[in-house]
Amino acid sequence: MPRIALVGSRNAARKAARRLGYDPVVLHVAARAEQAVGAYGGTADDAVDRSREHFGDERPDAVVAVAEGAVPTAAALRAAFGLAGLSPEAAARCHDKRAMKHAAAAAGIPCAPFVSIDDGTTAAELVDTLGLPVVLKLPVGQHVGEVVVTAGDAETCANQLDAARALVDIELA
Repeated sequence: MPRIALVGSRNAARKAARRLGYDPVVLHVAARAEQAVGAYGGTADDAVDRSREHFGDERPDAVVAVAEGAVPTAAALRAAFGLAGLSPEAAARCHDKRAMKHAAAAAGIPCAPFVSIDDGTTAAELVDTLGLPVVLKLPVGQHVGEVVVTAGDAETCANQLDAARALVDIELA
């Protein structure tokens, strides 16, 4: 029976794999934050190492991400096992807004001005560079609650930037 590695745990995906004649192996991802950095809560390289330990000299016949956050890890696993599918580079461009924006800009595709920030970036710098409104976005994910629009002034932007930094590393677009 062919083996399929499911990155993430979804009962429906496991049942569907069995119905299609696959022996599913679930690579658990405990939380969305862990999906963003790789299965097993580490990097994609950690997931590859752990999967090689699991499969030994064999390899799965397919690797499928069953959650949006698991796409980069599934791509890394397919590449490591020599399987066809979305490449790690393409997965990064589809998953991480920073990589997507940089790729679009490099290809000459028009997109809104953006700035990738670090801990030293100030709200005043953002307003000077981008103007208002400033849109704060997480680098990964698609939920509306992950977007904050600062339509006010630099002080409002600074307060919202501080609040967002307290939660996660963010991307500005």
